[in-house]
Amino acid sequence: MLNKKMNIVFKNFTYLSILNGLNIVLPLLVIPYLTNVIGVAHYGVYAYILVLVQNINVVTQYGFQFSATKKISQNRDDHSFLEQYCSNILCARFLVATLCIALVLALSHWALDTSDRFFMFLTAIGMIYGDVFIPTWLFQGLERMKYMTIVNASSKILFTILIFVVVIRPEDYEYIMLLNSLGFLLAAILSMVLVRKQFKIRLPKPRMKEVFSELRESLSLCFSMIGIDLYRNMNVVVLNFFVSDAAMGVYALAERVIKAAQSFITPVSQALFPHMSLKIKQEGVGKSMVLLRRAAIFLFILTIVVALGIFFCGDFLVSLVGKDFSEIKPLMNWMYPVLIFGCMNFLLGFVGLVNLNQQKYFFFAVFISGTISLGLLFWLARYWGIQVAAMTMSLSEVLLFLACLSRLLYLNRKNK
Repeated sequence: MLNKKMNIVFKNFTYLSILNGLNIVLPLLVIPYLTNVIGVAHYGVYAYILVLVQNINVVTQYGFQFSATKKISQNRDDHSFLEQYCSNILCARFLVATLCIALVLALSHWALDTSDRFFMFLTAIGMIYGDVFIPTWLFQGLERMKYMTIVNASSKILFTILIFVVVIRPEDYEYIMLLNSLGFLLAAILSMVLVRKQFKIRLPKPRMKEVFSELRESLSLCFSMIGIDLYRNMNVVVLNFFVSDAAMGVYALAERVIKAAQSFITPVSQALFPHMSLKIKQEGVGKSMVLLRRAAIFLFILTIVVALGIFFCGDFLVSLVGKDFSEIKPLMNWMYPVLIFGCMNFLLGFVGLVNLNQQKYFFFAVFISGTISLGLLFWLARYWGIQVAAMTMSLSEVLLFLACLSRLLYLNRKNK
């Protein structure tokens, strides 16, 4: 039985690794092409809108990628529960997405202060609603990551093809978010087909009382994800007030490289999360802690190897994206703690603390580390520019790691 369970984890890890391999390979094709065709300033505008939409998607996910995954994993044999629960979660996410879009449009004079930014956000709305109807939490909870890989890979491949077909002049940068939207909407359609045909899940009418109950229950997780997003994705938004579009483009690209490297590593934690949830329910905290410790050691070694690989390939990366982005190498040197401790925080925080019902502690730790990071960024960005953004993000990941590790060590001693 143990071998069968670990075989499922390994298969899921493999599928997620294929997906995240695409997350690395496809940007290596797209980013150099975009930076050379549209230029550094236009890339900065695109990066700003992309980060804004990614922030909205973090809010609309509402922590369901963990709370819903956990519930589905623990109730996977109750088909009627799955049908009603899926309908409720989709409805909850749709409501949150609509509220977020309305809020951004109401503040468009501040957040979208130029015509090109406003147009690009409108064309990016498909990314937001498309993401709502991609039930990653269902695929993860049922430990069927193969379908998540199929759905997301189709979206990314379509986007990559369209970039080379549509974006051929500098002024075509305004259509990049529209191409992203088409990819997300394709993934959403495929997801709904798989839910109906492969999993035989019909979507009954949402029960609004249960919808709002799920929103209340996942609120602390939502705040945790927003907190992490504030210091991982909001730096570009903050820099918008202090540096030029060109400088913002350089920083955004350096951050993109580090996040692409993280995507190579995160399948370990993503594949382990539902398995850990079920293991805690069936075997208790003690044995689960042993599994978490082994995973942490493996993940730490893997992140070190990946960080060294990026360090030695720095000059090659600069040659790919063009001379206008030559500053990304020193920026990435400040971001290696983001790569290492960010991956560890995903494992210790979500796979560990969330599965151990410590999400409120995790939210508090995220809030403190994120507040320190953003506070320092607002204070120092006018003097040090994009460099301080890299420094503060690294600092926040280290602080969060220390908080997660100390809590898990305490829980481990308590359960011995």
